[in-house]
Amino acid sequence: MSAAPKIASSQTTQPAAVEAAPKEPKNMATATSYNDLLKQQQELLAKQAELAVLIAERRGEEIKVLADGYAKKAAAAGFSPQEAIDALMPYLPAKAQKAAKGARAPRAAKAGGNERPFVRGVTYVDPAGEGKSWTAGIPGAKPKWLADAVKDLDFNAAKSKYAQFAKK
Repeated sequence: MSAAPKIASSQTTQPAAVEAAPKEPKNMATATSYNDLLKQQQELLAKQAELAVLIAERRGEEIKVLADGYAKKAAAAGFSPQEAIDALMPYLPAKAQKAAKGARAPRAAKAGGNERPFVRGVTYVDPAGEGKSWTAGIPGAKPKWLADAVKDLDFNAAKSKYAQFAKK
């Protein structure tokens, strides 16, 4: 039988778990007090916020460079910018595709802007004297007698007609 070589006491091996124990990062200060650790944490959080801003700026710059290159390649191939954008649609998530396809043109402004010929909260009374009335701004359709009275009038004429029907 062969004898196993003897290991000197200075050459003893430690279990792998002990050898793989995590070491403190070299850039961390050796703060020992609670207040020192809080100060380091605040400094790191401030640095993180600065880095987040820089990342956002660089990301914006990078996407502009990519978009510019894409637009130039599309133009060189004879495509319009809209055709190039449409070609990217399959790469969007389904929800974004639906939103992009369903986007509609803005509505044309009405004559008088958002102004209405009637005043909200005012009660308008049927001139036929049948006790019918309508309060503007309350949900629901306008009564037939009022709709018929202002049906073919322009904005200013309708406004004066409403003023005639207003409860005094």
